[in-house]
Amino acid sequence: MIHSFTKITYYLIFIYSSLVSAQTNDRVDNILLNGKWAIIFDQDNRGGVEKWHLNRVFEKQKEVSDVQVPSHWETIKKDYEGVVFYKKSFRMPESWNEGVFILHFEAVNYKAEVWVNDQAVGTHEGGFTPFSFQVDEVLKPGEINHIIMRVVGPILITDQRIDEMGRMEVPQWRGAITGGIWQDVWIQRRGNVTIHDVFLQPDIDKSQTDIDLELYNHQSAQQKTTLSIKVNDADGNAVGVFEKNMQLDPGKNSLEASIDIPNQKLWSPKSPHLYSIDITVTNDKETTDNWTHRFGMRKFTIKNNKFYLNNEPLYLKATFFEGLYPVGLAYPDSKEMAIREIQLAKDAGFNMIRPWRKPPPKMWLDLCDEMGVLTVGSLAIECMNRPIQSAYLPMRVENELTQTILRDRNRTSVVIWELFNELLQPVMIQMLQPMSLKARELDPTRLILDESGGWAKGARMYSPYEKTGNQFNDIHDYSGSQITQGIYDGYANIGETKEELEEKGLSGLTIPGKNIVPGRLSFVSELGYGSLPNLSQNNEEFRQKGNPLTPTMRYHLRLENELEQMMQKTGFDRLFDNFEAFCLAQQTVHGMANKRLLEATRSNPNVIGYCVHALTAGDWIMGAGLLDLWRNPKTDVYEMTKEANQEQIVTLRVMPRNSFSGVNPKVEVIGVNENMEMKTQIHFQVFDAAQNLLIEKELHKPLTQGITSYMSEEINMSGLTGSFQAHVTLKDKKGIIIAKNSFDFDIFDPVGFDSVATLRVIDPQGDLKIFLTKRNISFVDFVPNEHVGGLIISGLVPRSGKKSFNALLKNAKIDVGKGGKLIILDVPGKTPPYFGRKFESNSVEGLPFSANLLNKGTTLGLWAGKPHMVKEHPVFEGLPTSVIMQEVYQNVHPKTTMMMQQGKMISGVVSYDHFKNLDLMLRHYPGPGDIWFGANLLEIAFGEGTMLLSTFDIVGNLGKDPVAELILNNMINHLNK
Repeated sequence: MIHSFTKITYYLIFIYSSLVSAQTNDRVDNILLNGKWAIIFDQDNRGGVEKWHLNRVFEKQKEVSDVQVPSHWETIKKDYEGVVFYKKSFRMPESWNEGVFILHFEAVNYKAEVWVNDQAVGTHEGGFTPFSFQVDEVLKPGEINHIIMRVVGPILITDQRIDEMGRMEVPQWRGAITGGIWQDVWIQRRGNVTIHDVFLQPDIDKSQTDIDLELYNHQSAQQKTTLSIKVNDADGNAVGVFEKNMQLDPGKNSLEASIDIPNQKLWSPKSPHLYSIDITVTNDKETTDNWTHRFGMRKFTIKNNKFYLNNEPLYLKATFFEGLYPVGLAYPDSKEMAIREIQLAKDAGFNMIRPWRKPPPKMWLDLCDEMGVLTVGSLAIECMNRPIQSAYLPMRVENELTQTILRDRNRTSVVIWELFNELLQPVMIQMLQPMSLKARELDPTRLILDESGGWAKGARMYSPYEKTGNQFNDIHDYSGSQITQGIYDGYANIGETKEELEEKGLSGLTIPGKNIVPGRLSFVSELGYGSLPNLSQNNEEFRQKGNPLTPTMRYHLRLENELEQMMQKTGFDRLFDNFEAFCLAQQTVHGMANKRLLEATRSNPNVIGYCVHALTAGDWIMGAGLLDLWRNPKTDVYEMTKEANQEQIVTLRVMPRNSFSGVNPKVEVIGVNENMEMKTQIHFQVFDAAQNLLIEKELHKPLTQGITSYMSEEINMSGLTGSFQAHVTLKDKKGIIIAKNSFDFDIFDPVGFDSVATLRVIDPQGDLKIFLTKRNISFVDFVPNEHVGGLIISGLVPRSGKKSFNALLKNAKIDVGKGGKLIILDVPGKTPPYFGRKFESNSVEGLPFSANLLNKGTTLGLWAGKPHMVKEHPVFEGLPTSVIMQEVYQNVHPKTTMMMQQGKMISGVVSYDHFKNLDLMLRHYPGPGDIWFGANLLEIAFGEGTMLLSTFDIVGNLGKDPVAELILNNMINHLNK
């Protein structure tokens, strides 16, 4: 299995003699150098001093292995970081005795030094972009030639410093080390006039493509040259030609050309028509060089507060793309796998893929051009303090930006350059403007986003041909699994002013994102939740096809094994038929969260698009994917996201989600339409748990382009209690279903607090007392050392006066030791540091003060699924149990949890950290971190008494959500029994 990765290499085997004979009248030939190379792992970095770059010295080395090129070296040597020497020997055709010879590398990570026949030909920095060297004078026609390379890879997980490159200091990708020669290598023979650079600039408004060329005359005298350009349609028919005879000066010669394209066919996701362009340079009827490329006629910009594609408005529906593969790591395991992921993205309704911090391989972008999907031009410059500062950082960032744009600026699918992401470092922040202008200089034709997320100063978007840019709300937000009414409203009101929110009765509403300014154009470029993939299925595929040396296989196997053990340890395994069922249950929660977030976003006219995190996942964003690493759709995650992505959808809300009997909930139905206005009818129904139809309503109203409000009214649920489901169906004038939706809601009887004993209350904040007073529940303030019996309840930890609050709790705990009973509704534990923390079991003796409380982001999960589960127990009588918390729990859902806490756990969570110890230096390659559990509701026997410790948001929802009151009443009754 270790070497099974070699089977995925699908490059054509090259027989150079056939290629040479095929073009005997021209000077343009190629020798592909992929295949078997020799490799030495220079672990002590002594090869440079010992001159291993000399062939005779290399041949004397003993630790020489074979490696397939292209590949990543960590696929044959586990987790290797440092220096490697490569060697390739090949016979050069005897006929190759004149011309210009170029040695090409499509990508070598990170620093490459190249010798040919013991002669140094050049060096290159940058792991994801192509480079080449002229090697005319060092090659030997008709003989065996030797290429030897010294490659220094990126340093991600070890503390080394090599060639002024330390750990995390170079522009890099987080999914793999991606060490060495990981894309194609070849030698090309050309004539004395070569094509140095081509920049295509299609102009659909003029039905032409403009072409900027740079030719290079390698002779010392002027050269008579004919430049021929031909554009063919998809069927190979010529649609435009250009020809010019020139006298070229020695060195670089720049020129411009334009070719009309009559009856142009535009490129779009629905019709990805590609033209081909063939540029040929001839000298005395001999071809000295040629360049071919496929391109589309398309235009992408922002105007009238919308994205526009080909002068038509486009609602942008993107998905974040990690670009990690199970065996190939940074390179697709096969072309079929790449096709599958792109097609699944399109099938799910996405029109854009956002490759993240890694320029995708050429083959993948070819497929995006062919299959019709917009893409983001992304640089291998990470985010959040990565790369780490060094004196070389500004130079390396500019180098990465320049090389990436020059590589991909002729790509039809690439429509926007995204330069940075979530910046924190001052040196990077001050590069925002100069790098934006550098990008504009290199490519005047595309949109430029200076910083996704807008963490530094708010994002700025530069329109094509503009250098000023406009402030732009670019929003990153991960809200967790429970999309409450407040979270939904936050997304649905992005861009609204304070006055507009007040008018809607939403004063104080939290709007997602950083540096958000009302009234600005808004794009939600990261949203979504997470869940485990089907690890049982994934690992079976890894055992059959994987490479155990790679981290992808290792952390998938580790996660399944350790999570199963933790589920058994906590007793949550008994809630599911098997581990696979646990994974699939998470995916349902993930799918519902994604669906609600997209519905909220799409119902907001101020938002012009979004990007779902993520299409596929892996490394430290394990779990975020709609597809697993093997490109299998994750059941409900994929299907529910797909449902919310359609061109026409109907959103449905019942508010509040949970209510008391006698309160008529409000129904909101909104239609969203990306196409032309159409006649429609809405069919609205409400069913009870037994599927009895309770309410039915039908109305006829046009579905306009954009957003249409169909219903915003109360429904009469008088006298009804229980669980209900609202349904809405949107049909066209022929009665054909366009879209449908459903929404579960619950109506509860008033909670009868029937405890006859007077409660003893610790509540300096006062919120709990206010509720008890309103409900005429008998209580007194807890007084230390008065062991008079009765249940003690503590409310919210006060914002001030915490010391006296803790003193009262200590006395209450003494009371418990003597047989008392205590409910703690807000645990006054300690919050461990977010970064660098360690997971250790916490004993019960020091509770509640010793509890390690995780922060909100870790508890809710961000992009990693955090399945909070509820066991069957009297505290949850009248609510769903033996499940992952469903939407009925959304308001009381814990926002903190007691990490690795001993005791009898009634509700809790089992999950993993984003990366090991949340150590930023381990955030990349190794994958997810430690497995842990957290307790949300804990029953502790202490001395002769009992304590219930809860992290549920009970107090904040008393009087608002009946679930909070029901749980509180159940707690009281349970302890009183």
